[in-house]
Amino acid sequence: WDLLLNKFEGKSGAVDLAIFGSISDFKDPSLDVRGSLTTTIEELKKFLAPQQADMLTKSEVGGGLILKFVFKGKQKAQDTWQADLIADSPQINIKKLKFADFHVETKFKDKFLAFPRVTANPYDGTLAANAVIDFSQQNPQYVVQIAARDIDIGRWKNDTDMKDKNLQGRFSASAELGGFGNNLETMKGKGQFEIKDGHFWELPVFSGISNILYIPGMNTIIFGEARGTFTIANKK
Repeated sequence: WDLLLNKFEGKSGAVDLAIFGSISDFKDPSLDVRGSLTTTIEELKKFLAPQQADMLTKSEVGGGLILKFVFKGKQKAQDTWQADLIADSPQINIKKLKFADFHVETKFKDKFLAFPRVTANPYDGTLAANAVIDFSQQNPQYVVQIAARDIDIGRWKNDTDMKDKNLQGRFSASAELGGFGNNLETMKGKGQFEIKDGHFWELPVFSGISNILYIPGMNTIIFGEARGTFTIANKK
């Protein structure tokens, strides 16, 4: 049996699906399809594996999505899968943080999942990233490059537990990270950061310096600029 889909559309709650293409050999299905999907993160989790859905839940990911996709391959043979996906969202939330104008491009081939382009505009700044995940090994390995530019600290703090602190300035950073599986303890990497036009004495990473720089008779110290490098390894 061969099934030709000139057009297949379906709607259910917040899900709007359209598929075109063909399905061959129903005993060992081979798919060559393309389509679009409008949904939400909550609805999408219903179609994901429990481990993937749980990861989204723990990260408190939410928002609406508009997806376009192409898929080719045998349903039962992952090594034949070739998939391309583009997703857009007016805003994605991750643990109460807001990422406006979210855009991601994804490619899957030869058991490698690539994210050649991930962009967003959080808090009047920009965010760009790319990543590759190798699923050819038992414990998938990932590599990530990420860069943030001119994030407004004054706006960002309002979505954190530091909203009552006197913080302002522009934050930029870049990093290269890598690790294995969903275990963040395996993550290693390095990066650099910069804050300018700032008032960030009350950021936890800087507040401890007050004990070192304390000068009798001086009640206020303001940091206007900061820059430095950091490393991540051995759970630190």
